[in-house]
Amino acid sequence: MTFSDKVAIVASDSTGIGLATALHLAQRGARAAIRSHDAATLESARTRISAHGEAIAVEADVAGGRHGGAGREAVGAFGGVDYLVNSAGIQTYGTVSAPPKRPGIARWRST
Repeated sequence: MTFSDKVAIVASDSTGIGLATALHLAQRGARAAIRSHDAATLESARTRISAHGEAIAVEADVAGGRHGGAGREAVGAFGGVDYLVNSAGIQTYGTVSAPPKRPGIARWRST
């Protein structure tokens, strides 16, 4: 499958599944607007993705209320958006016999 001339926004893609997704899309022709709360890994990810195509990076922390402007940035840089990918999340550890404590609204908002 090709993504030539398509634009993708991938949220939380400076590591893990998000980075792999953004790399996959870029390798197949997509231009990527990547977004993460971690400025250090964000720039490294943008550099890796840029080896395969155009990429811009937008720092944003939705848990902290800084939503960033990945959509505006993508439209400004590339003229529009074709795909939105959300790979953001926070893992809570537990087991069936010992589930994690109920997180409360503050923890819920951080995801």
